[in-house]
Amino acid sequence: MIVYVPGENELYIDPTASMVPLRQLPPADQVRLCLIVKPSTKKLSRSPDAVAVQNGLRRVRDVFIDELNNSTTINETTTYVGAAGADLRDYAVSAGDREFRTSLKNRPKNDWPLKR
Repeated sequence: MIVYVPGENELYIDPTASMVPLRQLPPADQVRLCLIVKPSTKKLSRSPDAVAVQNGLRRVRDVFIDELNNSTTINETTTYVGAAGADLRDYAVSAGDREFRTSLKNRPKNDWPLKR
């Protein structure tokens, strides 16, 4: 059951989707026919769809070149949001700390999402 909270900024919540942030629905719950239970309901409505910027990842690589010591350092930060973030959190919890950290270390540099 999806919980609907009416108001100026209506809210749909899937209480079973523990890895999804509060104001988001998992992909399987998006754009689904819903029956909002209240006396004035006359027809089915649709749950909201996530916009593109709410799903995916952002990867930033900082490259530091030290010409004096002839070395290069690359720092990478990847931020997962929406469905991608929920999938990663779910995998992290189900895999356990050791397996999750190993999969991060061993993943090919351009591999996304993580292979299970």
